[in-house]
Amino acid sequence: MSKRYYCDYCEKTMVSSPSIIKTHVKGVVHQKLVSAHYQHFKDPETILKEESCKKPCTRFPRGECNFGGICRFSHYTPEQINALRDYVASKYNNLNEASQPSFQDLYQRLQGNLHESCKKCPTRG
Repeated sequence: MSKRYYCDYCEKTMVSSPSIIKTHVKGVVHQKLVSAHYQHFKDPETILKEESCKKPCTRFPRGECNFGGICRFSHYTPEQINALRDYVASKYNNLNEASQPSFQDLYQRLQGNLHESCKKCPTRG
């Protein structure tokens, strides 16, 4: 019995021949399943970058698009893209606000450090 190749994405076994494996990997069904698998791990910034460059798919809203994740057109509605854009912008703004302390925080920290250094001063007592 010859060796068998198992495709984790398609959950299929086939003869472990380089030509058969190459044909399988280039197939539309395999590419669609691989794309769907890795779509779960994409961050919102990457999805927004990819989808905002694409034109809307005219077949997807009617349920006629057979390409799924490998379609060269966007399957997101303009509302979904705007919601994703707002989410990414709010996430970016939260990161900026968290990384830059306010003037009040800096002032309080400075005052706390000054008081601590006065307590440690040897001439003070």
